[in-house]
Amino acid sequence: MRARWVLCATLLTTPLFAEPWSSAGPYGGAITAFAAASSRVLYAGSAGGVFKSEDGGATWRDISHGLRNIVMVAVAPVDSTTAYVVARNRVYKTIDSATWTDITPGLPAELRPTALIVDPQNAKTIYVGSACIPDFIAVEFTEAAGVYKSTDGGQSWTRAVNGLIGFAVCVNELSLDPAAPSHLFLGALFDNWQSFNGGAMWQRTSAALPTRRVVAHPQLALTRYGIENANRPSFLVSNDGGLTWTATAPFGLPVALFGDLSIDPATARLFLATALGTFRSGDGGENWIPVSGTSPRLPAYGVAVDSMDSRLILATAQGVSYASLPGADPWSEDPIHDLSTNVVSIAVDPTNLAIIYASTVDAVNANGLPTVGRVFRSRDAGRSWQLVRDDDPRLHAIVALTVDPAGDLYGTGPYGFSKLPAGSDNWIHQFSETLSTSIVSRSLSADPQLPGVIFLSSSLSGLQRTRDGGKTWRAFPFSVNQIAVDPTNSLRVYAATPFGFWRSIDGGDTFPGIFPTPFPPPFPPVPPPPPTWAVAVAASRPNVIYRVSGSDLLPFALFRSEDFGVTWKSLRHPAESDNRPPQILIDPHDESVVYLISFNRGVLRSADGGLSWKSLNSGLVDTDVNTGVIDPADQFLRVGTHSAGAWQMPLAPRGRAVRTR
Repeated sequence: MRARWVLCATLLTTPLFAEPWSSAGPYGGAITAFAAASSRVLYAGSAGGVFKSEDGGATWRDISHGLRNIVMVAVAPVDSTTAYVVARNRVYKTIDSATWTDITPGLPAELRPTALIVDPQNAKTIYVGSACIPDFIAVEFTEAAGVYKSTDGGQSWTRAVNGLIGFAVCVNELSLDPAAPSHLFLGALFDNWQSFNGGAMWQRTSAALPTRRVVAHPQLALTRYGIENANRPSFLVSNDGGLTWTATAPFGLPVALFGDLSIDPATARLFLATALGTFRSGDGGENWIPVSGTSPRLPAYGVAVDSMDSRLILATAQGVSYASLPGADPWSEDPIHDLSTNVVSIAVDPTNLAIIYASTVDAVNANGLPTVGRVFRSRDAGRSWQLVRDDDPRLHAIVALTVDPAGDLYGTGPYGFSKLPAGSDNWIHQFSETLSTSIVSRSLSADPQLPGVIFLSSSLSGLQRTRDGGKTWRAFPFSVNQIAVDPTNSLRVYAATPFGFWRSIDGGDTFPGIFPTPFPPPFPPVPPPPPTWAVAVAASRPNVIYRVSGSDLLPFALFRSEDFGVTWKSLRHPAESDNRPPQILIDPHDESVVYLISFNRGVLRSADGGLSWKSLNSGLVDTDVNTGVIDPADQFLRVGTHSAGAWQMPLAPRGRAVRTR
């Protein structure tokens, strides 16, 4: 016993980590901000930063210089070196792609940018549209809303709202006619408005207006095309220089939000980026067909035509890609190596610790359910990542991963359940009616000892278990947030449920529960226990269990048990007030070393069983952390972030043997 304490003391007096956080991807996250100064000079913005191409998208360079979470970018063709971006509700400007200046001073403190446009003939004239705070409530809450104009490159601003009445200042969309830049189009909460004098005066119109984007026909001087989303997605045409507009009934377009509109200056072919893919029209927008080689499900946010090299360039939920015109097929992926991927799950192969899997969510629908995502694999312990390809679109929204003791990968999401056998590149899909296919699964857990035993926990359809690798399933009629299996004894299974903490001692066949039935008739004798969101079992001492409980009204409290979950001790922690419950990770060799993975506060560590906590965020670019895992050898702590990919930190204190490859 004395030798054991000497070893622990040695560990505690030596440096905790061998080196800081590092990341090598996966790359290719959503490019949600895109602007073309010309067919050659392009700007792209993402959660990872700002990127610039001067060769039509063939190569890109990072010009972020510390800026992240870019939601808008704008540039004028007359000055391709001057660009503007919006990042976290602030407006920045660069004139040399080397430094950024915050030009938000002079704008309201509660600015909510919804549009950023630059006069194509004067790079110093900028417009910013701002929404109401909060939406819909009352006009007196709109002091920060409206249109703001600068004519000196952002040194000073004027609120340009003359003529706008009531909620008209709640700007949802803003655009201008590139052939007549003083003609502006505004989409508000209930009306469309336009200004013919650069915002000095606004006029209401009951007709649809192109409040999202306007392009001019390259040969027909009075012909314009435009799109709007403010009221409903519409494609519009004007034959009188933008004075009047007609909403058409385009054939072939889906009912989806429009992202961007571009026109080929050589052929006048139109290209439209939408939330459900990219489309082209060769007859002025009357008929549309999908652009060859693009996914019909992949949201596109920007589109540009490189007339010099005759290429189409797309900014999508999976990065930037380009293809030759007119067929636009095959496509090449971009070389933007930005850390902008939203990694929602990480799993390590216990049979080969160099193999790591990461799943990403690239786009969600109006209900917040993932619609586009990918699965990546690293064979070199995270130093590089490769896409695990599959043609089945249902695979592209996996939100939870796990690997069983045989090395088989399992994934699940709103479209069902998939399996990737060890050593294979071919997925096996289990889209059974008995599985939850409409609700995102909350958790996927593999038995650490028994191959093929998987627990799938979903929000509405309850717990489901397979013992044959997904061929057959057993459903349990209660909802579960997370399952944890004792690493030393597969018979002990613990469930974090909306009705408290439950325990099984027969491998999950029954869950008597530590707490009584939540609502016994006629009324519960005591208030029902708060929901339990996370649970973890210590591999070194399986009698030690940690759980997180709480609700919208109660803080996310951490509890520790030393008797297999019979009695509990409450512990305080810094993430109690977060808007999401934290995930619990336990050091495989020491039950007192605990990590909390917090979406708001990054990574927290306790070396004394949860009594005190320290932040491990130094060097971690994004502290909005979705998920984390400790590999079975306790060699690395790996986390997946909301906007910066997967990161890892060695956990190799002196005195502990670490397996190397």
